[in-house]
Amino acid sequence: MRSPQLQSAIQEVYAEFRGAKPRTIEGCPCCTDPREVCRLLAKDLRELAAKDLSNYAASLFLTMGDERDFQYFLPRLLDIATAEDWWPSPPVLLEKLKLAHWSTWPEQRRAIVKRVIDVWYAECLDAERSDGSDIDDLLCGIARADLALDEYLDALAKRPEELQAFFDLHAHAYFKRGRLGDSFWKDHPVGELAVLDFLNTPVVQERLGL
Repeated sequence: MRSPQLQSAIQEVYAEFRGAKPRTIEGCPCCTDPREVCRLLAKDLRELAAKDLSNYAASLFLTMGDERDFQYFLPRLLDIATAEDWWPSPPVLLEKLKLAHWSTWPEQRRAIVKRVIDVWYAECLDAERSDGSDIDDLLCGIARADLALDEYLDALAKRPEELQAFFDLHAHAYFKRGRLGDSFWKDHPVGELAVLDFLNTPVVQERLGL
């Protein structure tokens, strides 16, 4: 269950990105189902379910969609992604921010989206889990959105159990190849290097008993 802080952050995104519904969604004619587009445009934004938006969110900027309609759907995409396990996972979804050139957006708009990411990550660190996969997915998504990882890694370093769970996911690849073990990290070498540098610091090495 989301905290009031995360719910508030999501509502700020809805308010900031409110605008007219797109009249069309452009897509590759071989890959885009017109019936799917009709479903997306027939419903009010907040009524769109995870299944309605899953293919659009995964295909965005590849075979369908553009920055205009992405900004319209973004509040609902974040709403769904922060509330339930969903495809696309955070590494795929948050990379859409980079593909939408969000670094060029107005500062307030960018700050409001980042607040969702920050609160989402803080709650991910606090959530009960059996492994570190949720942290790993979100941290990788943050990297693929082209956000600097320093503040997020610093927060992870202060959480011994979560740090250990995160490391355990990658331990085999780390010891065998000096890499992280998830393919999404391999596709983002800058982010992977930042995490490896973090894991190799004396403080983190000591906390991990390496």
